[in-house]
Amino acid sequence: MPDGKLMIQATVESFIPHFERIFFAVLKEHDEKFDSSKILKKLFPTSEVMIIDEVTRGQADTVVKMLKFFNITESFLVKDSDSHFEFSSSYESDKNYVSVCNAKKTPEILLYNKSFVEISNQEYILRTSLDIISNYFSCGGYFFSNALEFIENFHKYEEMQMEGEFFIANIIDVMIDNNHIFHPKECTDLKDWGTFEDWINYKKSKSCYFFDIDGVIYENGSEFWEPKWGENKVMEEAKNKINELFDSGNQIILTTSRPEKFREKTIEQLNRDEISYHQLVMGVFHGTRYLINDYSDTNPYPVAKAINTKRNTCDFVDMID
Repeated sequence: MPDGKLMIQATVESFIPHFERIFFAVLKEHDEKFDSSKILKKLFPTSEVMIIDEVTRGQADTVVKMLKFFNITESFLVKDSDSHFEFSSSYESDKNYVSVCNAKKTPEILLYNKSFVEISNQEYILRTSLDIISNYFSCGGYFFSNALEFIENFHKYEEMQMEGEFFIANIIDVMIDNNHIFHPKECTDLKDWGTFEDWINYKKSKSCYFFDIDGVIYENGSEFWEPKWGENKVMEEAKNKINELFDSGNQIILTTSRPEKFREKTIEQLNRDEISYHQLVMGVFHGTRYLINDYSDTNPYPVAKAINTKRNTCDFVDMID
């Protein structure tokens, strides 16, 4: 993740307060190559990990193996490992749910590989489809009130489907046909990292910005002459741009040649003018500044950019892509 966390942390962390136990399944080959189970236990000490010897027939098959291995008989949530979303109300343990997002509210999400749901006027899910049959699509969270019922309906589907991948949506359709009721759980703040391209594009949308304070955010000031540091005027266009970047999830680091003894006064000034930032670096040389960063397949070139802006002009605002 841009903040240094692993994707699995962003996927799981928001769910931990709502569930008593957290389970993971890891392919043996991946565990031996990447130490996956050790990393998961380090990140989530109370979690339980199952090592799977061979590739399963799909997500539904994996879930059944986990339910049996961990002896789960009551309600449970299946969560995709490559997405993040937020939910505003809890999953009720005696109901079945499909977590959904509204396509009209998530225009940045690619829909070509999504499963859509048809919802009745009574707020029941009638069916799922890879075709666009409504505005609502599954965002990767499936809640079942009874593990034994899921296993039973998995085996029903298994008898009908000899080949191909076993998806959770397939089991849900079988359960709906057998009069099980599923409710939509509308979710928000969807982040979809299902493909490498999705992942790279997401990382490109989050950047680290270094802004010099005097001459860039504030009219240039001085320790000795007017306008003095702490009293110089903020430039509204610069302030608005920085706050916009901050609110969009980017990292803002402010730099200044002001010496460390001016930190408190500088912080007071930034707070007074309501400038959002993450870190403040004092005592930077007043001269040419170089930023050196490494690029790779997971952090593609270019990974370092520079904007030279004329003092007190805010002309950099239109140069930020």
